[in-house]
Amino acid sequence: MKTKYFLFAGLFALAFVSMTLSAEDAAALSEKYFTQAGSDKAEDATEAKKTGLAYLEAAKTDADNLNEFAWKIMTDDGIKKRDLELAMRAAKAAFDLSEGKNAAIVDTYARAFFDSGKIEDGIKWQKKAIAVCEDDNLKSELQETLKKYEEKAAKPEEKK
Repeated sequence: MKTKYFLFAGLFALAFVSMTLSAEDAAALSEKYFTQAGSDKAEDATEAKKTGLAYLEAAKTDADNLNEFAWKIMTDDGIKKRDLELAMRAAKAAFDLSEGKNAAIVDTYARAFFDSGKIEDGIKWQKKAIAVCEDDNLKSELQETLKKYEEKAAKPEEKK
């Protein structure tokens, strides 16, 4: 009986260490990604894609970090070429993990659509972000963003 207990305890400890290492790995991969994405070197852009995909795997159970990663891809001034496909994948993963119940995550998901040129989808998901938002200050910001998206949708020549 004691052997089974120690075996179970050892496996549990190993799983815990694996989760901890994964979180540390994800943080290191995120930092590496943004360094590469901010570089002028063509080879860094190629490596950034690989690093970004590795990050998605390492952070696959962490909605908040996936959301932050996606947001930063879309907004960080230091990025030379935005990988909107990667941002969408991170935003979608965060959205799925949160079951669409976190307003900030739904807002990021909406932005990923909008920035990718899918303005109507951006508007749809921004409305969802507003609907699930319980914070009045955040709701006000989300409504301002929706207004910008709708203004862009009203100008067909700017949709590209």
